[in-house]
This record gives sequence, C-alpha cells and structure tokens, in this order.
Amino acid sequence: MKELKQLGNWRYSREYAPPAPLVDLTLQDDSQTRFAALLDSGADITVLAYRKAVESDVSKKPPVSAVYLIGPDFVGMAPIILLKIKIGEKILEAGVAVAEIGEEAIIGRDILNKLRMTLDGPSETVTIYAPSSDNDSN
Repeated sequence: MKELKQLGNWRYSREYAPPAPLVDLTLQDDSQTRFAALLDSGADITVLAYRKAVESDVSKKPPVSAVYLIGPDFVGMAPIILLKIKIGEKILEAGVAVAEIGEEAIIGRDILNKLRMTLDGPSETVTIYAPSSDNDSN
C-alpha cells in the first residue's frame, strides 16, 4: 500500500446549513485561477461555474464532450472541458462540466474517487490525502 501524503486541511463553510466542506483549488493553466470548491459525493462529475470559466479564459477552450446536468441551479446541456486542477500539491486532470451554478465549483466523484479524505463534522474540517509518488505533483 502506498504511503499517503496530506494535501491540505480546510474548514467547513458556515455559509451552508448545515456547514459543508469546501477546499481551495487552482486551475493549472495560464490564469492560475484560484477558487473554492464544494466537495459533493452525490455529484457524478466536477462542475465549474460559468463565471469562473470566463474569468480564467477556460470558456475559450474547445469542449471534448457535453453532459446533461440536473441540479438546483442548472438543468440542461453543459460542455465538458479537459482541465488540470491543483489541490494542495496534487495535480489532477479531469473532464469538467461548465454551467451556471451557485458555487464557484463542485468537486464530484470523478475527482473525489482519486483521493482519500477525512470529514470531521464535529470540528468542521476536511483533510485530503493522496498516494505519495516519485513526482509529488502528479
């Protein structure tokens, strides 16, 4: 079994009722845009808010596919764009849907299933780990 490396520890956001786990992410592109992302194990895929896609110029990238999304803020077809996202020191590549959502981003199971995390509800913290490798940024 590979050794795990801690990528970071974040406080839950009290803007949600009940409080919810959010993490800081960075797009690994020319913009290096940072944003807060809601961890959502009920979401199949990761979604980036359209406004953040425009801010970072991600919206100019050609989509590789599209997906039909159903959520509280958006229902309809959304383009999927290949992105590299940095969590702590770990860079993950994923097809990310872009849609008009309330959050800056939602991290779905497509990314969550690549990581190990501890949700500590009583202390309102989330800690994320990834397998250590020879190249810690991959």
